[in-house]
Amino acid sequence: MADVTKTFKGLKKDGNNALVHTGASFETKDASTVQQLSPLTYLGVGTIFELKIPSNAAEIILRPSTDLKISEDPTMASYWTCKADLPDGFGVTNMDTLYFEAVSSGGALEFTFITI
Repeated sequence: MADVTKTFKGLKKDGNNALVHTGASFETKDASTVQQLSPLTYLGVGTIFELKIPSNAAEIILRPSTDLKISEDPTMASYWTCKADLPDGFGVTNMDTLYFEAVSSGGALEFTFITI
């Protein structure tokens, strides 16, 4: 895990005055200096690309047009596969970068970060 600082400001409170951890908004761009925008075109096997996670992001939702490997490891030594045209999401609170590689052919990745 990367050493990242998340800035979750403005969390709502429930009837018991406890913080409610739910998304307040979303972003369809990453936190890179030159921002990656959704949908993002990617190349085929062998080309690894990355998304920098915004500091206020709690979750990412993805929908690639072709099967896409996803990892926290830039070498892609271990990965999880997001299936083509099936939206999927997971938490990114303690992460700063995600790495991707196409399983076969290139395509387009629609993504959004759920922010707090």
